[in-house]
Amino acid sequence: MSRTESGRRLLALLALIPADPEAWADLADNLPPYHAALIADLAAQQARNWAALARTATRHAVTENHTAA
Repeated sequence: MSRTESGRRLLALLALIPADPEAWADLADNLPPYHAALIADLAAQQARNWAALARTATRHAVTENHTAA
């Protein structure tokens, strides 16, 4: 994936995001109450973005598997 600029950018973004559910729980437990609603909205939007990325990546993987077969 890191052969392209967009691949390198995606890997860099993924490296910044905690993969450990406990890290997310810690972040959520320590949200400032006055920003909780804003952060909830931003997180929901990012969840939609991640879901779209997952769908696209799955389509690419399926296409690649059919092409390679």
